[in-house]
Amino acid sequence: MSNPRGSESGALSAGDCNEFIELYNLSTDTLDLSGYRLSDGDEEDGLRAFPDSSLLSFYPGLHLTTVLPPGAYGLILDPEYTNPGCENALPYTLPPGTVVLSPLDTDLGNGLASTDPLFLISSSGDTVSSFAATWSPAAPPDGISYERRDLEGPDAPENWALSQDSSGATPGRANSTSILYDLTLRKFLGFSPINPAPGATLTLSFRIGNRGVRTPAAVPFKLTVAEGETLSLTLPPGPSSDSLWEVQISFIYPGGVTPFQAWLDLPEDGDRGNDTIQGILFSDTAPLAINEIMYDDEPEWVELVNATDRPLPLQGLSLQDLSSQPPAPLPDTVLPPGGFLVLTEDTAAFRERFPGARAFQPPSFPTLNNNRETLFLGYPLT
Repeated sequence: MSNPRGSESGALSAGDCNEFIELYNLSTDTLDLSGYRLSDGDEEDGLRAFPDSSLLSFYPGLHLTTVLPPGAYGLILDPEYTNPGCENALPYTLPPGTVVLSPLDTDLGNGLASTDPLFLISSSGDTVSSFAATWSPAAPPDGISYERRDLEGPDAPENWALSQDSSGATPGRANSTSILYDLTLRKFLGFSPINPAPGATLTLSFRIGNRGVRTPAAVPFKLTVAEGETLSLTLPPGPSSDSLWEVQISFIYPGGVTPFQAWLDLPEDGDRGNDTIQGILFSDTAPLAINEIMYDDEPEWVELVNATDRPLPLQGLSLQDLSSQPPAPLPDTVLPPGGFLVLTEDTAAFRERFPGARAFQPPSFPTLNNNRETLFLGYPLT
């Protein structure tokens, strides 16, 4: 944390009190850090146990020592951290069990500049870990820390990321960017053929992303259609971190309005909340129809109707034309039997004209041509 939230310079400023460096013991040995040194390229500091025991009155359960057990976090804080006159005093939530240390002098290195490299040097003089040793970090936003993504990975720019935690940092706990495996079922891309008859083979396409730091060797992918049997595929090694790939799965289309659920079944996935997509298929019936269009007024709008006797989920559906304009996504809601929904470019103006009508303003809405237009209601065209 080189840029704590608040003023950067001056006695008892946030920059003077709230910088920190976090260590983690990956080994199976207990380490005594009393002989270790920390360098920012300008100055080397020895390490000691945090000197002010009043810290324990604010954070019970901390360990003020230089001894770092296996699997433990060590937090190096400025000695001024507990000074009640500090700007934004005691801003971090420090969990019990965290080992807290301090430099032998009054600041970390020569004060942490946003472009400073960092080197952790053992008592034998070996550099055991580093940050930005061979690359230059971008200045972090105010109050946001840099986190190592793969703790066993190299000191490389792709293995460091700005914290995604809502507080801006994760001192003493797992990094927000360090989920080893996090595949995500990003999007349902559609199905082919477009108008299958009951009993035809229907192929569904999905987009998968990898937000984790490692690539799984294989990915179990499953699909359940209506109340039927679950289909399973084992996909080959997944995409690399921060990339996307596509997968197709085929089944016999039963016809009519057919709900489906697709999911990734990777047990070690660190975030299971983004592994599932639910949707509904229909092609030989017209349960959701474009019912009315206003293309030459302000605002323009399109009315949809649920022509069935059952509720229809709208998740993943969109309205689009043949232009390059982005699709207008439908809201993630359920339209009741016989229900109407208006998509418009301006809900406030629409409700002035038609009070009480159910209207939704998508983040994008195609401009409707007055002389000729083609609209598609369904899953986005790719």
